[in-house]
Amino acid sequence: TSGAIYGCTYGYSGPLCGVCDAGVNFAQFGETCAVCWSPWVSWLFLGILASIAVAVLTLVALHKSSSKSESTIMLRIVLGYLQGIGSLRVFRAGGTKAYDSVMGWTEVISASPLSVGALQCILRLPYLVQYIATILLPLLAAGAVVAIFHAATVARALRCKAQCVDTSALKDAVATWWATKRHLSTLLIVLFLAYMPIVSASLRALDCIEPVAGVRYLRSDLRVECGVGEHAAARALAYIVLIVLGAGFPAGLVWLLASARKEQLLDPAFHATWGFMFDGYRVPSRTAVLPSPTSDASCESPGADLSDKRGLMLALPVVTGVVTPTSGAPLSKTAHEPHVSGDSCVWWEAVVLARKAGVVLLAVKVTNPYLQCVGASLWFLAAIGLQTYFSPYAKPLFNKLETASLLATLLTAVISTTLLQ
Repeated sequence: TSGAIYGCTYGYSGPLCGVCDAGVNFAQFGETCAVCWSPWVSWLFLGILASIAVAVLTLVALHKSSSKSESTIMLRIVLGYLQGIGSLRVFRAGGTKAYDSVMGWTEVISASPLSVGALQCILRLPYLVQYIATILLPLLAAGAVVAIFHAATVARALRCKAQCVDTSALKDAVATWWATKRHLSTLLIVLFLAYMPIVSASLRALDCIEPVAGVRYLRSDLRVECGVGEHAAARALAYIVLIVLGAGFPAGLVWLLASARKEQLLDPAFHATWGFMFDGYRVPSRTAVLPSPTSDASCESPGADLSDKRGLMLALPVVTGVVTPTSGAPLSKTAHEPHVSGDSCVWWEAVVLARKAGVVLLAVKVTNPYLQCVGASLWFLAAIGLQTYFSPYAKPLFNKLETASLLATLLTAVISTTLLQ
């Protein structure tokens, strides 16, 4: 007993044996250290991810339609659910081993994609470089979209055998593309997808453990000593990111969409840029008032028969072209007076972003396992109450799907409380 020797398990090293030993080809997979995949497998995995990213960005850069799609609305709801579940997994009472094995992959959605074990094996990025790369993901994606579009446009313009460039067509295509603000819409979409990873990485940059032999280390990366070196720079950057992006992005979204005029929400150009953030939510509807060809001031409800009623002020859907009444006298397009009416919930996505940030804040800043689970239960219970009260989606199906996802997340948090026993 006087000569007992203590050490870390094979593959672990550093303070509290919490660092994966790169010297023996170990990296962090989830909450544990494991031996890295074969190099060719890791590079193949990276190549597949890069190919998928390039294909998606190419589709965004070259896709011309800006119409609403129910699939994107469903994707947004499902991503929100998976990000919430992924955040709950980092709670002290994260679940059983069976639950971790089934739902462990969800943490990747709410964490930095660069933290995936297979990528760590081949990249081996320092902590500060990985954090900065996570923050710059939206800007890199927007820049990639711009580069892909210009490369494809120049390739299309090379039509002559002598490789001469159709400059007029090239200029027109580039001007039209920039007018649609596709680069800005891409930045917003990627920023929405990367919001949870960026906020989570920023909060974790401020979370240090209790001193070990007089030294504090970063909880998410025990290689990093708190308060000095790269952590001092990361901590200063984290405060800026949390203020500008963590709080500023939802607040700016509320201000922009809530202050937008009803007519502006129905503008195709405005929808092309911001539509991803409010597609599916209740928006005002546009109708047109058709003045009577006579001076009679009587009114009728919408849907009255135009062939039988004279001198009516009818509320009809907006149509293009010329309307000809039964008398045969055509009405000009200016006769249609558009009227936009109805309530709006286009700002609701900011509430969803704030809900996600609240879960990450609980996971990182509250250290007591019981308070974590109780706080998450109350947080999602309040979210269900707001969702039920406002019912922000235009279609009941989406409201039911969002409510069901919140109920499932609430049930997960409640069951996690029982696991503390």
